[in-house]
Amino acid sequence: MTTTKPEMISIGTQYALLHQQYERECRGYINAVAPLTDEDFWLLIGKLQDDVKYRMNADHGCDEFVRSLCFDRSRRNIPKKFRPVDEDGQYVRGDELNGWELAAAFATKYDQILHKIHRALRDVNMHRGDDGFGDFCDSFPLAGQVAFDTLISSHRPTCDEIEGLVPEAWKKFICHGENYIVTTLVNNLIRRFCYIVSQSERQARSDKEDEEREERLRNAREAKKAKS
Repeated sequence: MTTTKPEMISIGTQYALLHQQYERECRGYINAVAPLTDEDFWLLIGKLQDDVKYRMNADHGCDEFVRSLCFDRSRRNIPKKFRPVDEDGQYVRGDELNGWELAAAFATKYDQILHKIHRALRDVNMHRGDDGFGDFCDSFPLAGQVAFDTLISSHRPTCDEIEGLVPEAWKKFICHGENYIVTTLVNNLIRRFCYIVSQSERQARSDKEDEEREERLRNAREAKKAKS
């Protein structure tokens, strides 16, 4: 039976409300995840640099960063300490939710780093409007730990000195881009979480069905054996 227009409107309304609630709750959950340590954050920033630099595109880079932390931590640009391995040192698959939480902890730490950059630059005339200033701060962590540490320890640096901390290969992207790194990371985390839990649910149902099938076969064999 075909769904009527009023029924579709009702279904669409319910979906929209649930989707809004999901996004709101997921953002709250991400914000509550304990941030990475400074050491771990700067270890993983190299991974994000690689992913962004591949196409010099924040959307693609952030998507690949979150995706690979969730589903493929065997990649060589992911530090070994973040790879799930068994007692024999072999890479273990099926650890998607822990990978997601690692990416969430990175995003939370990235946001904290941004607040430090904002405080360090609040009295500096960067010759940018509010939007341009925010865009610069948002991308500055991709300049690396040395640039960040130098900025934080500097006393009233000039705009030229600050931009001079950015490696030449990143100047256009960081100094003149509108990249929204934190926002893009969080949006990817929201999308990936829904996929991970739905996949886990499907896998759990499949495993249960396999167990029930094995149980039926075992009972059938035992019954046949008893008759003979």
